[in-house]
Amino acid sequence: MRKRPSFTATRKRCGNSWRVHGVAILGGLLLGLVHLGNAWAQATCDSTDTAVTAANPTNAVTLAADCSALLAIKDTLRGTASLNWTNTLNMTTWDGIFLTTSRDNVQEIRLSNRSMDGSIPDLSALTSLTAINLSANQLSESIPDLSALTKLTQLYLQNNQLSGSVPDLSALTNLGTLALSGNDLTGSIVAARFPTSLQSLNLRGNQLSGSVPDLSALTNLGTLALGGNDLTGSIVAARFPTSLQSLYLHGNQLSGSIPDLSALTNLSLLWIHRNELSGSIPATLSALSGLTELHLAGNDLTGSIPSGLGNLANLSQLSLCETDLDSAATLPAALEARRTAVTPSLTVWSCVTLPEDASGPEGTFLAFPARHSTFPVRGGPGATSVEVPWWTNDGTATSEDYAGRSEDDPGSVTIPANTDTATSTSTATIRVRALVDSLGLEEGEESFTLRLGRPPDNAVGIGDSAIGTIRPMPPPPPPDDPEVEASFGSLRYEAPEGATVDVTVVLSGDPEREVSIPLVRTHGGGASEADYSGVPASITFSSGVTARTFTFTAADDGEDDDGESVVISFGDLPSRVTGGAGTTVSIRDNDDPEVEASFASSTYEAPEGGSVEVTVILSADPEREVSIPLVRTHGGGASEADYSGVPASITFSSGVTARTFEFAATDDSEKDFGESVVLGFGRLPAGVSGGGPATVSIGDDDTPPMAVIEVSGVECDRELCRALTGEPVEFADVSTGPGTSRRWEFEGGTESSLRRLSHSWSEPGFYEVTLWVSDGARESTASRVFLVESSEPAGTCAANAETLCLQHSRYAVVVDWWSGAGARGSGSVVHAGTNDSGLFRFFNRENRETLIKVLDGCAVNGHVWVYGASTTDLGYLIRVTDTVTGLVKEYRNEPGQPASAITDADAFADGCREP
Repeated sequence: MRKRPSFTATRKRCGNSWRVHGVAILGGLLLGLVHLGNAWAQATCDSTDTAVTAANPTNAVTLAADCSALLAIKDTLRGTASLNWTNTLNMTTWDGIFLTTSRDNVQEIRLSNRSMDGSIPDLSALTSLTAINLSANQLSESIPDLSALTKLTQLYLQNNQLSGSVPDLSALTNLGTLALSGNDLTGSIVAARFPTSLQSLNLRGNQLSGSVPDLSALTNLGTLALGGNDLTGSIVAARFPTSLQSLYLHGNQLSGSIPDLSALTNLSLLWIHRNELSGSIPATLSALSGLTELHLAGNDLTGSIPSGLGNLANLSQLSLCETDLDSAATLPAALEARRTAVTPSLTVWSCVTLPEDASGPEGTFLAFPARHSTFPVRGGPGATSVEVPWWTNDGTATSEDYAGRSEDDPGSVTIPANTDTATSTSTATIRVRALVDSLGLEEGEESFTLRLGRPPDNAVGIGDSAIGTIRPMPPPPPPDDPEVEASFGSLRYEAPEGATVDVTVVLSGDPEREVSIPLVRTHGGGASEADYSGVPASITFSSGVTARTFTFTAADDGEDDDGESVVISFGDLPSRVTGGAGTTVSIRDNDDPEVEASFASSTYEAPEGGSVEVTVILSADPEREVSIPLVRTHGGGASEADYSGVPASITFSSGVTARTFEFAATDDSEKDFGESVVLGFGRLPAGVSGGGPATVSIGDDDTPPMAVIEVSGVECDRELCRALTGEPVEFADVSTGPGTSRRWEFEGGTESSLRRLSHSWSEPGFYEVTLWVSDGARESTASRVFLVESSEPAGTCAANAETLCLQHSRYAVVVDWWSGAGARGSGSVVHAGTNDSGLFRFFNRENRETLIKVLDGCAVNGHVWVYGASTTDLGYLIRVTDTVTGLVKEYRNEPGQPASAITDADAFADGCREP
């Protein structure tokens, strides 16, 4: 397993050097800007000012309002680059301000890379804005409410220091581009917060967590960039719109297999490298005919490279390095020809990574090994070496503690490139000197971050980082040579024939002199010196060195010689050096190896008249011909007449580890549901063991299908399941009888045909999930109702059979009824409704009596509203309780009186304030 790049280290490219030395300067600057900003805030504009230059004098009033609004927020946009905004200058010359063609409103604010700090100001008064660009500044705190800017089409806030969650921008129905990359945003990504007009969504380089959300409703989305976050879970193809052209999910912690993405027919760029994806490269990628870039490096991928990738005629960039693909895997012939052509049209990337962190005391060099790895071909246009830039970022260590480099003035390291086409690595070392504290302070351990850049004109994937730890300078050594003990790093090592193992000798302390440790060897199990190499006669430690390593290489012979070993121990040791126990290196024979036979799956299913492929696999190359006998056991009334295709045995030749046969189920006219055949292994040959059996179920097509839904991960009773917003619920089709098709429908329009799937809801309310199954002639349905409550409730309302919770569980609604004859009861909540509204019944389930709505009217009159309607002349009392403030509103009807509509637009004033 490779070391994963760390994304928890410092994420910012600038600003760290202010932490120690710039505090006084920055503090004085901000204090001066506050005073100056107060003067700005007092200035206003009117239609007679020089600044107000509307093309039509009748528009001067609206432009003056925008002018005054900008002057009022200038103090918030403080920074080292002062703005020339003043009501004595024509607004057409104001820095970063662009007016509409008729010069009656401010249309764009473009103030990128202005060294501004502080929070983003309130821009809600500038309702004609179509573009905001405040990127590459030092803005902090959360993103304010921008819902009033409904004309906004572009929002660029990338490369700042913004925190908090991604805001709700769903009201910006014209927004096409949203760039929030390179900030400190946290929390999960909520799909409902984005408008469907969005064409480009860039959230790269934040600290966002959770799973990749379902964005399939964003049908205009062309670019989705979520790389460099902390996202987990699997990649679900159905969560992406088919309009997607560029998908960036690299540098997260995504797991599982690469899904079938063939429905994304417009996809051109697919970046999913540096995750934790496993399994094989799916052949379905070959269906993406427009793919130009495919980056899969740095995952746990296994198997071979699908030959179908050779059909990707537009592919120009491919990365496969830092994976676990088979060592014998090669590029498809069509791609190899394009890569090696006189004028190459395909570049296969290699990787440069930092496999480990480094540490050392003051006054020494910290050594970071930079590794250049390729698979299955070398990267770059025939280069013999690659020069990689590197720089450092301060952590608890500053420029007084180590000799670092900046991104603007980076260092470089030259790493030899690989010259063959096999899997290989080459390494060079980056050395950073830890400085001795000039003041002699004891500061404890301090750290900094080392980062790699991307070299120009080289097809090399970069993006790794390592932590350097500086330890305090050790105390001076005692005057006499200390006593040390030599020992091996482990009591046992193992080297397969044809492979190597590193053996480490360690000293218990610094020898403070040069020490030579003799090594002696004792052979066991028939081993001789011809069976290995690499063990030195002695190993030497210089002063300050406490660990040395040598490489033991086991020879690859053709003999069956299990049990060979070499015991390595210490010879006559020098004075003041003692020796611990020796170590045993076992040589593992690779001739006629032990292998285990197993089925690729423990369960298979074949419908009557259909078939299923059954695969038998070996745990390793048998290196000989092996015949595996198969035995069959019938269940559920099955007989040999019910199927065919199972051989008496299956044979593997040398180099083959998987064989497949086809189990065909006979189509008869009997109703014989539940038939099965258990496949197992007979008497196995020497050196072969057997795994568990596989059961093949025969699906009867003479029994009508019956839809059955299985729900896991939430609590359910006979009538209702309860879930939380944003948390996935697992569904499974466990229907009985034959079925050739299925369809899931989730209230709100989402559909799926998968047997097992995960679904979550973004808003509280009642939702119905329906499953249709069909065998082509007959259909069956099943459904479950879900009460979805807020995972981050705004109040303490607890929903039950007689209590309705609205507005994220802040408002509790109950209903009591009575008749003129004295009968009484409580209203029951109907299992239908939303986050805003719900229904009550008094008697039977089909008779809905009362509708009640709690609406957010804060933007209109600063109150939360209560509206309602009832279709009854019974007496009733509706109680709506704000569980945060305790305020209760009651709405009453007397028996015999027709119910009046409830239109209370002043119900809760405190509902518009943060709790």
